[in-house]
Amino acid sequence: MYTTEKKQLSAYNFGFISIAVACLFFFNGNINIIDPLPDLIGYLILNFTLTKMALLDEDIAESQKFFRYMIISEIAKIAALLWVMGISRADEKNTGMLLLSFVFAIVDTVILFMAFTKLFSGMTALAFSTPNSYLLAARKPEGRSNTDRIKGFAVFFVIFKAALNVLPEFSNLTTYNGAEGTKVSFLYEFIGLMRGMSIFVTSIVGIVFAVKIFRYFKAVNNDSEFLMSLKERYERDVLPRKGIFVKRSFTMATFFLAFYAILYIDFRVTDFTLLPSELGFFSPDMTNLIPDIISAVFFLVATLILLKHLSVKRTTVVATFLFYFVSSLVAYIFELSFFANYHFGAVYKDEGAYLSYILMTVTAVIAAAAFVCSVLTLGHLLRKTIDTHTGFAYGVDHEKDTLRLAEQHKASYKKLIYLYVGGFFAVGTKLFYSFFAKTFDFAGSLQMVGAFIFLGCLIKVCHDISDEIETKYMLE
Repeated sequence: MYTTEKKQLSAYNFGFISIAVACLFFFNGNINIIDPLPDLIGYLILNFTLTKMALLDEDIAESQKFFRYMIISEIAKIAALLWVMGISRADEKNTGMLLLSFVFAIVDTVILFMAFTKLFSGMTALAFSTPNSYLLAARKPEGRSNTDRIKGFAVFFVIFKAALNVLPEFSNLTTYNGAEGTKVSFLYEFIGLMRGMSIFVTSIVGIVFAVKIFRYFKAVNNDSEFLMSLKERYERDVLPRKGIFVKRSFTMATFFLAFYAILYIDFRVTDFTLLPSELGFFSPDMTNLIPDIISAVFFLVATLILLKHLSVKRTTVVATFLFYFVSSLVAYIFELSFFANYHFGAVYKDEGAYLSYILMTVTAVIAAAAFVCSVLTLGHLLRKTIDTHTGFAYGVDHEKDTLRLAEQHKASYKKLIYLYVGGFFAVGTKLFYSFFAKTFDFAGSLQMVGAFIFLGCLIKVCHDISDEIETKYMLE
């Protein structure tokens, strides 16, 4: 490739090498649903990397959507694993692991089958419409193209990996409860060995998959004719359309905002050790496994995406994030400190417990106030989005249109009330859970209901705004 071509393409990185790197996270086998090399990282990379390519082909856009579903699936696995680990009876826990392994194997196979099929179908479609020297090339004159061959192997590996991950777990079906207790068959005694063999075989095939994927996308990335053609097509068909980027950014922001809402939930467990006791780290009697600092990070990412197309200073968003993040971190530390040394019953008997409880309470209220600030800041950004990116597709030509547009915006502003009401429910039920978890057994369920109400309200508001954005830019 000539130096001038390299300079021209440097600003149009279509992410082929990043796709290959993302697929490196998929090669290893899993222990049930426990993944030593988290696939979640690979799916996150793919979701961001395919963004530009998705604007050039509908199949690749569909592929990106399926990889986004896999992000949700991976997070669901973590939540399910925490639930199973909380089961006290060993036989029920083993059955739960089998059930989860089987269900997620089916879900992952279906989603990944569609994701990789759509991805390489999109690459084939681009190859037919764009000059290239590698994608449609074949080893034999009448053989399959390079793209068809890698698609076939990717689909094979998806099915192969899911099958080998779940097969050892079926040995749990050979156990049964007898009169003298649980009877364990000869087969189940070797489940550890079977899991090890499954991981070994899957990893061997996975390494072949990773090498093939990397070689394929490296060759595509070195196809200068293909890259230059994509660049020209991108400049001609995509860049002039402002609405595409606005809609894409808002969709991504909505995705992260959903996690911002759902991760505001407190998930407290008892007798959970964060680090081994020999390291000198306290072991709280009650631990929140989902600290609000995670929610704060998702809030920052989502709002920064929204700011890309708004004339709003970042200082407000950054200040809100810092307030939310720092206050949540401080509240989390004081909560861990209280439950590491005391319990609720000691508040009325011990002066140290009372002081620690007061500090925990005050910091929790401050953190709740910070969350309210984040909701208000989000509402402000969504209002700006309505002002800037909603309206009539044909524009505003005279005074009547201006008045109609103002009325339309007022109607859209009223929908933000759902956001504020949902936030009120979330923060109210969370504070109730924080202070009365031991007094009322339903407090935990109540705060989850509050968080899901907030999530539902947030998604409704974003969905309505997204429809209005679609209307404004429909004629592009």
